Amino acid sequence: MSRATATTSEFERLVDLSVDMLCVTTLAGRFLILNPAWTLTLGWSEEELRGRSVLDFVHPDDADNALAEAARLRERGAEVHDFELRLRRRDGSYRWIMWSSRSDGERIYAVARDVTQRRLADDALRASEQRYRNIVETTSEGVWMIDADHRTTYVNRRMAEMLGYTVADMIGRPVSDFVAPADRHDVRQGLERRRSGVSEQRELCYLRKDGSKMWGLMSGSPLSDGNGGYGGALAMISDITERRRGV
Repeated sequence: MSRATATTSEFERLVDLSVDMLCVTTLAGRFLILNPAWTLTLGWSEEELRGRSVLDFVHPDDADNALAEAARLRERGAEVHDFELRLRRRDGSYRWIMWSSRSDGERIYAVARDVTQRRLADDALRASEQRYRNIVETTSEGVWMIDADHRTTYVNRRMAEMLGYTVADMIGRPVSDFVAPADRHDVRQGLERRRSGVSEQRELCYLRKDGSKMWGLMSGSPLSDGNGGYGGALAMISDITERRRGV
């Protein structure tokens, strides 16, 4: 056996053992060569897939995007990276598949991977985030989030209304902009405690847009930057101005 023959055989074994879905198609998208990972992922045998068009298995909602990407691959040297669409399994269900393809002007060579679990996890995370956002936006308390430089990264509508601003007015501005000058040193000290990892509840006097004062009961906690460092702080604030006036 020649070295070239041995090398070819070794590559064939690698292709057969790959967990990625490898294939060669015509420029029209008809399967010519597939590895066993296609059967493991979609349930169709290689014989059932060979000669069929990829588009025969594409989810109807993804068909237009698939056609657009296929049109790009008709030119020699054209490439598509990390393109995601749904392909139909033999049992009728669909799997999310991520493709990377390249054309030599006569054939298309592609590597695909099943990313269904990641897509489902992403969808679940987005749904969870939306549920929490809905809660935050409907709470009677103000919610205020700042970054490590003490600049506002998020406030809910209630917080903005309490101070007479719009949400857009407050984003990007430092906390000190919303505190009376005489109280700014005290607030800076509190923010430094947050940087040191201290959570606390205290009463603070905020400055409304019209110049009037609003007393708030603030519960603040530090936020991580994801690497163990300080990433900012989160505060929940209740308007206690009327109570303070009665004191």
